[in-house]
Amino acid sequence: MEDIKEINYLERYLNTKQKHRNLLFKYELMVMKYEKEIARLKYLLTKPVRKQNEDIQLMTVLEAVSSSTEIIPHDILGRNRQRNISVARHLFCYMAYTHYGYCLTEIGRFLVKDHSTVINSVKKYEGFLDFKYKEEVKYYEQCKRILSIDTQ
Repeated sequence: MEDIKEINYLERYLNTKQKHRNLLFKYELMVMKYEKEIARLKYLLTKPVRKQNEDIQLMTVLEAVSSSTEIIPHDILGRNRQRNISVARHLFCYMAYTHYGYCLTEIGRFLVKDHSTVINSVKKYEGFLDFKYKEEVKYYEQCKRILSIDTQ
């Protein structure tokens, strides 16, 4: 009888320990997520992206892409070539070109890029959507929802 109690105690202890590990892992993920969001919001408060004589609609698209991809606007407008940042830049070009009808040179001027880079970005994102890349399609749908664009 004592052996059974001891086994039950050990089993309960191991279950509790595993639950504790799972809770710690979830807590760490939440902390990382909120720290990233806090850093993004601090950046937006201290260094707003708006420039004089910039197009309001392009800024709206930039903010929507930023919130759907969780990349700060400064990084999207920057020269960083990390995959997640370049995907956000591709999404910005695709949304501005296809849904808002901006010409390639206008988008390029806004991003301080050449129009051929914008063409490449638009084609790249079309490929992502054609091949149904999971993350990219999710970002696109979130961005359309934020901008209140009807799906056809």
